[in-house]
Parts: sequence; structure tokens; C-alpha cells
Amino acid sequence: MTRRRTRVARAAVLTVALTVSGVLTAPAAYPQSADGAVTVRVVRAVDATGAWTPALEPGLAGVRVTLTGGSRVHVEGTTAADGTVTLAPPRNRDRGGKYRVQVVNPKPGVLFPAFASREGLDGAPDRLSSNLEFVDLSDGRNVSYTTGLWSPGDYCQKNAPLVTTCQNTTWEGGAQRTLVSFPYGARGQDGVDVTVTDIATDAETGTLFGIAWNRADGRVFSSAAAKRSTGYGPGGSGGIYVTDLAQRRTTLFTTVPDAGSTAHGPGTDDAFLTVPGKESLGGLKVTDDGRDLFVVNLNDRRLYRYDATAATASSPKAVYPVPDPGCPSAGDWRPFGLGFQDGTGYLGGVCSGESTGAVSDLRAVVLPFDPATGRFRPAVLDQPLDYPRQSTVGAGPCDGAGWFPWTDTYPTAQNGQTCSGFRAQPEPELGEVGFEADGSMLLAFRDRFADRATGQAAAGAPVGQVLSGGDLDKACPVNGTYVLDTDNGCGLSPRGTRFFDTSRMGFHHNAAYAGMALSKVESTLGISGFDPNSTAFGYGTSFLQRADGKQDPAFGLRLNPANVPAPFGKGASMGDLEVLCDRAPLQIGNRVWYDPEREGIQEPGQLPAQGVTVHLYDRSGGLVGTTTTTARGEYYFDDSNVDGGLAPHTAYTIRLDNPSDYAEGGPLHRWVPTRHDVGDDPFVNSKGIAPPGEHYPERALTTGGPGENDHTLDFGFRHCGCGH
Repeated sequence: MTRRRTRVARAAVLTVALTVSGVLTAPAAYPQSADGAVTVRVVRAVDATGAWTPALEPGLAGVRVTLTGGSRVHVEGTTAADGTVTLAPPRNRDRGGKYRVQVVNPKPGVLFPAFASREGLDGAPDRLSSNLEFVDLSDGRNVSYTTGLWSPGDYCQKNAPLVTTCQNTTWEGGAQRTLVSFPYGARGQDGVDVTVTDIATDAETGTLFGIAWNRADGRVFSSAAAKRSTGYGPGGSGGIYVTDLAQRRTTLFTTVPDAGSTAHGPGTDDAFLTVPGKESLGGLKVTDDGRDLFVVNLNDRRLYRYDATAATASSPKAVYPVPDPGCPSAGDWRPFGLGFQDGTGYLGGVCSGESTGAVSDLRAVVLPFDPATGRFRPAVLDQPLDYPRQSTVGAGPCDGAGWFPWTDTYPTAQNGQTCSGFRAQPEPELGEVGFEADGSMLLAFRDRFADRATGQAAAGAPVGQVLSGGDLDKACPVNGTYVLDTDNGCGLSPRGTRFFDTSRMGFHHNAAYAGMALSKVESTLGISGFDPNSTAFGYGTSFLQRADGKQDPAFGLRLNPANVPAPFGKGASMGDLEVLCDRAPLQIGNRVWYDPEREGIQEPGQLPAQGVTVHLYDRSGGLVGTTTTTARGEYYFDDSNVDGGLAPHTAYTIRLDNPSDYAEGGPLHRWVPTRHDVGDDPFVNSKGIAPPGEHYPERALTTGGPGENDHTLDFGFRHCGCGH
């Protein structure tokens, strides 16, 4: 008997067996008309709802999807830019009508199946199905559904806390706050509309820029910054601090070596005029798994890696030289910002133009690197910064329209005009690198000149005279590299057009400080800057719509108290801005099915086992979760049905051990576990193993890290013809 005839015969056995057990009667029949098509949408999910939110979860392009059916039907396609692909079986083959559809993960170990809805294909159109589905296309029926993949690092809870740094005009240490926290949704005025929580003081940290959040253990890291008229903390120019939020206790974590030796001076701190951007520390980030802390040393232009799980660190785990991307002079290369996405690190910096004084030599560069080895790859972004920008001041001879090459002097003239009154001369630092869910890159720029200004009365630089001139740009992928919105990228023109309306916080353009809080479950993006809610000489957070870049109508949050000007006026009075996202939750499970072919592989046309009880036990054998399979044979365990929540890196056992399921009238009456772990595709084989002397199948497992969902825990059953 041929293999096909064998399968037909076994399918007949299944029909008889199901009729005998009283579960389901489904006569086998093949349609006479052509089968229909299936349209699959694959999205990049960012939450654990099991529902698709189009505004936040874009389609994933280039994902391979397969359609498998009878008579050796195997059709493949890849998703288009919107994440969809339509597959139809060939018309010249025998048509069984039933097909298996499988999404092939393009980045195993980086992306994981998104949280699936328990309704699956039987739910509403916005419910997310499993990455492996079974569809009936008989009689010309067309089926459409949405499924998802996700990166655990993308996850965040709604209205998560934000943490930012406040920079003060002091160099001796005191009780002025340097780290504060407030809810993402906070708007209005500190002390009036919302209460901001003070976390650390000048005495504990000195002046800070970088902030990194370790969601694995709930600690905040912060790092020293070189800023005129301010002071370092106990760790000096290389100080990295760690804050236990639960105890609100901040201590020195480590001191990065060779971070610069220029001392702050009293009064106007004139000796420090040349130091910002060249000494102390830049970007600070913790990897998504919470294991490593990376920081950029601005003085030796190296990337330092520390153990992010340690209480303190006496030395780095590794130090990596940052390659010069080809600036006119080696001294022009100024690395600063960091970002992580899908397991890859990104370091951002600028060619400062300092050696030539030419605006045409200003460039923004982003270098990807492997966090495990520190090996850098060629730049994915290398863009000129000579695009036109609006005036920061709004009027006057030194209004700061544009980016300017770095200098070590205080400007007295601009574009041939003598400076007077308010002045701006923005010198670019690439402070942070982020990524949207659709793969576009976000670049937060800080104005170095604002950190070279003084908060004290000084000749040529009275208090509040300097306006900071930062920016937030978007870059979109083009043939493997990224093009800035201001250089006609992202479909924008003319040159200089920005996607985000960062240029206006109240009245002034270019008011951002390079703090950027991207929570992918929110419709807005948070940034730090001055005049966040149209109040003069204020500093705080402003919010932008991620969909179109426009200002949030609710404005932002002003951090300095009412009637108290910002320490640096409209200069830079804040550093980084970080969103404190929880660890991603977990989901495990998937499908129970009848396997009359006894091959241990889920084939099209095989029927699901509905109403089967599935138990989850912890390491000690305690029952921690119970669920039953749906009409499609699917089951899932996650925080919604596991006592205490489903924990990462934890041993569990799944058992199908409800005696009534195997008794007469039960869904598994006269069925026993089929072959297990057959083949090399864990998504289609059975995992159930019956221990010696038992007929109840089980599977011992250890969960992965946060968000590393496992939808391969399937259980197949063959008909035994027995009477147990």
C-alpha cells in the first residue's frame, strides 16, 4: 500500500474512532471545486494582550511563510512591507482542502512567538493566532488571520515610571536633586499637578547625564557628565552610580578609568570651557537580558563593559576601542550615544569638524557592534549635519540657525555678526540611539555648547543667556543603511524637513537635551528639553506623537518649581530620560491533537482534541496552573492562569493527567500518546512522554528568559483500540 493510501486508511480509522468515542463525527470528503487561499499577516507585537494594535504593531516584512497540504503540496512566500502574504495551493494538484500554515522565525533566539490569543482563528480579526495554524480552504474558502513575533526588549507596561537627571549649578555637592522619577503620563507642573519623586542628590552623584535601567533586578544606573559650573560626585569624572529604587538608596557602582582629569574651578569655572564632550562619560545602557552594562568613555574614546548583575564593579569585564569612521582628523571623532535592538548594540557619534572648522565636515555616524565580543561592524548611518535648521533664539545676530563645528572658545561672532544678548551656537553630540518597532532609527542630539556655558555671572556669558540647541531626528532604512529625515530620508523633503516637531517646545526651536524615552506601548515619545509646556525658563519633559511626529496636545511636565527659573535658564538643565519597563511576561503551550497516522507530526486534516485538561506543576510537584484545550485544541499558560505568575528560567512539568479525560465519553478515551520528538521541527512534533508504567503524557521543561515564549509544547495522541 502506498504512503498516500495508508494515510487515507488511517484517516478513516480516525473517523470511526471519533464516532465511537462520541467526540466528533467528520466524514472525509474532498471538494470538487478549487481550494481558496490564506492571507497571513505577521506583525511585530509589543505587548502581552494577544491582540493586534495596528497603530503600535507594524507588519514584519521578509518573513517566510509556508503552506503544506496533501499530495505533497508545499507553497512558500515572504511577507510584503505591510507584513502580509497570500498563499494558494496549486490548481493542478489533488485538493484536500486542509492545510498547515507555518511562520518561519527569521531571527530565532532574538525574536519569539508573540502572545497568542486563546481564541486563535475563532476569535475577532484582531486576535493573534499561533505561528503554526491549520486552515480549511475547501470549496474556495479564503482565510485571513494575524500572528506575531516579538522581542522581549520591546515590552513595557502602560504608564511606566520615567527617570531623568536634573543638572544644578554647584560643584561642592549638596541636597539638590539629581535623579527624579514620575509616571509616563504626568503632565503639568511639579508640585502643582503632579508629585515628582526625588531619588538622589548632588552629594551622592554630582552632575549626571547617562541613565540605564536594569529591568532584571530593578536597579537604576547613572553616570557622571562633564558640564561647566557643575561638579562631579564621589566617583569623579568616571563615576557610575547605582540606585536601589525600593530603598531609594544610591551608591557608587564603579569608577571608569582614564575618564579625564580636568578639575572644576570656583566661580565661572573658566578652565572647564573646553572639557564637555571630551572628558567624563557619555551613553550608558544595560543589555535586555540585564547582564551587561555598557558605557562610553569620552576621554579615551573606548567602550567599557561591566557586570550589570554585581553590587559593585572594581574593573570592567572588557574594554573595546571604538573605530574612527573616517573623520577629517582622528581628533574629530567623538563617540557618545548608545542603543540596543534585537541583540545588537549601536554606538553613535559625530565627526565634530573641529580640525577644519567647516560645517560640511559635520557628520553623524552610527556603528553597530556585537555586545558579546565588542566587534564593530561598518556604519549603518553616516549622514551630513549641514542641513538647514531654524533659529534657536528666534532673532538676533547669534541665533544658532544650524549646527556648528566644535570649538574650544566662547563665540563672540556668528556668520560675520558680533554676538549680543541671547545666543546659540549648537555643537552636535549624538546622545542616544533608539529604534521604532518598524525598524526606523531615532537619533537624539545634544548641544555641546550648552554644556560649555556657565550658570554663573561671567564676562560674555551672563546667567540664562545661552539657549540649548539639541534635536531629535528619524532615519529610515534604504538598501541596508539609514538616511536621516533631514537629508530627504523617510520620504520627507525639502532637505532639513524633520519628522518630529522637536523644534518647538513652546516658542523656541531646537529645544531638546538628548533625553529620549521610547515606550513601544505608548502612542507618544518622551524627550527632555526646555520650556516643555510653554512656560518660560522651564525644563522638563515634552511628548511627541510617534505616528506623525507632532506635539502631544497635552504638552509636557515642567520639573523646576513654579516661579523658580531653570538653573541654566534656557540652556541644558537635564540629561538622559529613561523609561522603567518591567520584565516581559512569558507564555508557554500550544496544541493537543489526534494523530491517527501515528507519526508524531501534526499534519493537515488531523483533528484537534477539544476539552482536554492540562495541568502545570512546579519543581516540587505542586499544581500551579490548570487550563483546558479550546475547540482548536489549543492551550496556554501565562500570568493569567498560573499561581504567582509564570516565572522565567524555572523548571515546570506539563501533564495531561485528568482521569476523566481518558474515561468513556472523555476526549482521550481509547487514545494514548503518539511518538514524541520526531524530526527537527519542534513546532510540528509531539512532546508528550508517558513515564514507565503510566499512560498519562507529560513534558518537563525549563522556561526561557523573560518574554521567550515557547509555543512548541504540543501533545499528540494515537488510537490504541484498547479499553482502558
